[in-house]
Amino acid sequence: MPAPQLSSLTRNDITGLILAGGRGSRMGGLDKGLMQLHALPQAQWLAQQLQRQTAGVMISANRHILTYQSFGFPVVQDADDAFAGPLAGILAALKCCPTPLLLITPCDTPEVHPELATMLLDSLQQSNRQLSYIRAISKTDESRDHPGFALLDRELADSLETYLANGQRRVLQWFREQNAAVCCVPDHISFHNLNTPEAVEAFRKG
Repeated sequence: MPAPQLSSLTRNDITGLILAGGRGSRMGGLDKGLMQLHALPQAQWLAQQLQRQTAGVMISANRHILTYQSFGFPVVQDADDAFAGPLAGILAALKCCPTPLLLITPCDTPEVHPELATMLLDSLQQSNRQLSYIRAISKTDESRDHPGFALLDRELADSLETYLANGQRRVLQWFREQNAAVCCVPDHISFHNLNTPEAVEAFRKG
């Protein structure tokens, strides 16, 4: 059966992926996906939010696997225990993704935009590319790339596997090599990461 046309794809053709497979080095080794911000472990809360936007959700994790599995979502592990960064988790997910598109988010974002999937899908379809990621624009026209929020065609698995096999790990570099589209949106807390204990504490205090 031929692959569906990009223009015909909808949210039902997207699987969400929570990236929780890192070492948590800047968090003193804590597993960021398990920190509680909304009376739930963060990865579980985010998965529930993404579930509203997609056909299903997976979690990328390399530690505390049984805990992550208890959240009720499929857990995907890297091919090895090298902790090769987010691209390794994305590759593992692309290889088993049941839908044409994979939506990725970091596990340490305190919120997820309710229209994230739609915004990135629109960007993908308008540009006719295989990959699109978020760029936030502030009120002063300053921009910041957020490659942790992206939508990818699962057919990119081979390209990503080759990139990693060559010892490369930089996310934005690989995105640019794929001629990725950029989805420009107003700056919002949804695209911020809490990757230090101080940032987590500040968010909890409001």
